[in-house]
Amino acid sequence: MTTPLPRPATGDPLRGWAPAGALLGVGWWLVGGVIGIVVRFGVPTPAELLVDVNGARGVWVAAMGLQTAQQILLVPFLLALLAALRPTDSLQVVALAAFGFSAVCFAISGIVHGVFGVHQAADTTDIAELTAAQIDLATVTHAIADTSYFAGIVATAVATGFALERMRRLGGFPAHLLRIGWVAVVCHGLQFGWFFVAAMGGFGAAGGVLQGLWFIAMARWLSSDETVRSTRVSLS
Repeated sequence: MTTPLPRPATGDPLRGWAPAGALLGVGWWLVGGVIGIVVRFGVPTPAELLVDVNGARGVWVAAMGLQTAQQILLVPFLLALLAALRPTDSLQVVALAAFGFSAVCFAISGIVHGVFGVHQAADTTDIAELTAAQIDLATVTHAIADTSYFAGIVATAVATGFALERMRRLGGFPAHLLRIGWVAVVCHGLQFGWFFVAAMGGFGAAGGVLQGLWFIAMARWLSSDETVRSTRVSLS
């Protein structure tokens, strides 16, 4: 005889942790939207970025500060996710912990762009007035911040992919959570085609929107009274 185990119980700490994912998802949307507005939804050169940031320094600092600060929300959400998915081996734990690595990468990116980038952009209003030294320094800053950001994207895609595979094996998770997650992972991967075809950079925006949606949807489902584990317990 088998019987389903409800998840989570009313007093389960999981219910208190999961909503952090919803806030994290909203943060992904806000940061991505602000960055898009500041750079006019283009891919600026380091010199162009200095001019763009100069015209919106307050907004840019706020966005980078949010990108950095919101990473703390991954801690409770990851705990909720680990409790829900119950990884059975070290590889699964490490893969899901890649969310933690992504938080470090995004925080570094936010700090470098938000502090060093803004300082360099403080007196930049005209690209023609930039010296070669200023452009070189902006290029280095841009490279460090972007490398950290894209490392965070890769880590997020890896962790999300392993979470989705674990969800598929466990069963009982709504199909829309799997669909949203996998499309987000695919978009994260496709955006790197930008190095070969500039238009593929658009997948980065799509991936950000869908990743945020996945965090929100997962948080909602994990917090819902309707969530039920598909796990079966044998009763003798």
